[in-house]
Amino acid sequence: MAEKLSRKELKQPDAFMKAGSVARTWFQDNVRLVAIVAGVALVGVGVAVTVGYVHDREEEEAARNLGERLKTLERPISESATTT
Repeated sequence: MAEKLSRKELKQPDAFMKAGSVARTWFQDNVRLVAIVAGVALVGVGVAVTVGYVHDREEEEAARNLGERLKTLERPISESATTT
C-alpha cells in the first residue's frame, strides 16, 4: 500500500512542476535563440516544400513530353513513305 504523505509534502512541487519551472526559466532566458531556431526551421520547411513542388511540376511536364513522343512513334506508317 502507498505511504501517506503529510500536508507539507503534498504542497511541495513535484517533478513535473520543477521541470516546467526549469523549462520556463530557460525559455525566458533564451527567447531570441528559440525564435532564431524556429525561423530557420520554418524557412527549411518552406524550401523543402518549394523544391518538392518544382520537382513534381518538372516530372509532370517530362511525363507529358514523353507521352507526346510515344504517340509519334505509335502512328502508322503510310505505304507511300516506304521505299521497298
